[in-house]
Amino acid sequence: MRISRAGRVAMLPLTLAAVLAAGCRRVDRGDGPADVVYAASLTAAMEDGIGPAFREANGRGFRGVARGSTAGAHQIRDGVVTADAYLTADPGTLETLGAADPGWGVAFATGELALGYRAGGRFAPALDSAARGLLPWWKVLLRPGFRFGRTDPALDPKGYRTLWLFRLAARHYGVPGLADSLRGGEDGVFPEEQLAARVETGQLDAGVFYRSEAIAQGLSVLRLPPEVDLGDPAYDSLYRTMSYRAPDGTVFRGRTILYVGTVPANAPDSAAGRQFLEFVLSKRGRSELRSRGYEPAAATVGDTARMPPSLRAAVGDGGGP
Repeated sequence: MRISRAGRVAMLPLTLAAVLAAGCRRVDRGDGPADVVYAASLTAAMEDGIGPAFREANGRGFRGVARGSTAGAHQIRDGVVTADAYLTADPGTLETLGAADPGWGVAFATGELALGYRAGGRFAPALDSAARGLLPWWKVLLRPGFRFGRTDPALDPKGYRTLWLFRLAARHYGVPGLADSLRGGEDGVFPEEQLAARVETGQLDAGVFYRSEAIAQGLSVLRLPPEVDLGDPAYDSLYRTMSYRAPDGTVFRGRTILYVGTVPANAPDSAAGRQFLEFVLSKRGRSELRSRGYEPAAATVGDTARMPPSLRAAVGDGGGP
């Protein structure tokens, strides 16, 4: 059907409005960069490993944005940021994507909580002794003057997992009130993107990190018992006794720590997001993760029927080529 010149002019404002309403999305064209919003605990792995390797292997660019997983999901949901792929430290945050939740995810790594601290810090000798099992780690944290940091549970899964760690520790060691003592005040809560830097510069004596994250940041690591570190599938039933209600009413349930990726339903370039996740699950991607202290995984989360077939195949192959 031919459209007259006058008709084309009349349609111009509608066309512009449609473009603006779509946020100037690009179409799947096979060569654009992958825009990835990822859990801030993955920063070193993404920026120094996965991102550059993805560029090399696929010929596509990589643009990463680090956020607390919950905060990142909210920003994608609200259109504050756009993402071809979203990588979270807790599959529970997928539901907080709202209309951008595609209903599925791929698990690509497991994790565990640990204490990270600076070698040479004033409490480092005591923490070194605790790491060797010579001192109770929680007693070191309660020493006068010890400055301890954690992340905001309303913005970051590590924040509410830290609260669970304290509660599990109180139960494991049989010390009433230990969880509240370790939790401390709100002056010990920092953005996930800042916590490691504050420990590295001596502003804090230690913080709770994912072990892989602490290793990537060059911090000394104090590993915790599996009964409290949320990293051992053998204790998954214990972890599931934990829960956290966010300020918006969302309830997050405890489980073994799992990193999960998805392509948001509002992704500007879903092909780029899919290819990025395929790379994360590939042997090269898994090697990059393992070299940075992560234990690679390959599993599906949610409705697999809605998942791209190539990603289902990559998971089924245990990561693919």
